[in-house]
Amino acid sequence: MRTLKALLVTAVAVSILTPMSKAEAVTYVDVQANDVTVAGDNCGDVIIDAFGDWSNDVHNDIDLTVHDPNGTMNDSDSFSDDPDGAVRHFSTLCGWDLAGTYDVEVVVTGYDSDFNVTSSASGATTFEFSKAAKKNSQLVAERDRINQGGYKWLVAGKLTRAGKKYRHQSVCLEAKSEGTWIEIECFNTNRRGLVAWKFKPSPYTWHFKYQGNDTTKAATSKTFRTPTVGNAKLAVTAEVSRQDVVRR
Repeated sequence: MRTLKALLVTAVAVSILTPMSKAEAVTYVDVQANDVTVAGDNCGDVIIDAFGDWSNDVHNDIDLTVHDPNGTMNDSDSFSDDPDGAVRHFSTLCGWDLAGTYDVEVVVTGYDSDFNVTSSASGATTFEFSKAAKKNSQLVAERDRINQGGYKWLVAGKLTRAGKKYRHQSVCLEAKSEGTWIEIECFNTNRRGLVAWKFKPSPYTWHFKYQGNDTTKAATSKTFRTPTVGNAKLAVTAEVSRQDVVRR
C-alpha cells in the first residue's frame, strides 16, 4: 500500500512540475494580391498579404516568392518569428517587366523551442500585370496665306489626343533637305492644342512631328510646301535655316 501511495505521489509531482507544451502547428496559409496596370515606363505596386496560424509555433520562418509568366523568380522576401499571423510585402513592377499572370507562393515552417521543425504549410495566389494601351494622337497642318514682311505663309499644327485638344505637348517643325528630315524648332502646344509658324517662300517640304509620351502614341502631320505667292521670290539659301521660318 505504501508503495502504491508513493507511486501516486510521484506521478502527481511529475505532472505538476512538467509544464504543458504550447501548441505547435501551422495549419493554413492564405495569400492575397492585387492586379496592377502601368502606362509606359511607369511603375506600380502589388500588395501581397499572407495570413495564417503560424503564431502557434514557438518560432517560424516565412518565405515569399513571386514568379513571372515565364516561371522566372521576379521577387522574394522572408520573415522570421512573426507573432501576428499576418505579413505584407510590396512588389514593384514597371513598364519594362513582362506582362501577364504572376504566381505568388508563401511557405511557412514552424519550429519548437529547440528549433526542431514541427510543422509546415503553404499558400499561393496569382495576380495580373498589364500595360495600358497608348491613346492615339493626330497632328494636322493647316496652311493660310499671309503678307507680313517677307513671310507669306502661316501654318498651324493642331494636336489632338483621343479626339480632344492636347495642350502643353512639344511639337517640332521639320524640313526635308536632300532626303533627310531636319529638326528646325520645337514648341509646346497652347491650351487649344495649337502651335504655328510663319514661313517665307522656300523650296522645302515641311511637316510637324510629335514624339508621343508614356500614354500617347507619336504622330506626324502630312507634308506641306511654302512656295512662291504672286511676285514673292524663292529663298536662295542652300541649307534649311531658321531665317526661312519664325514661330508666330
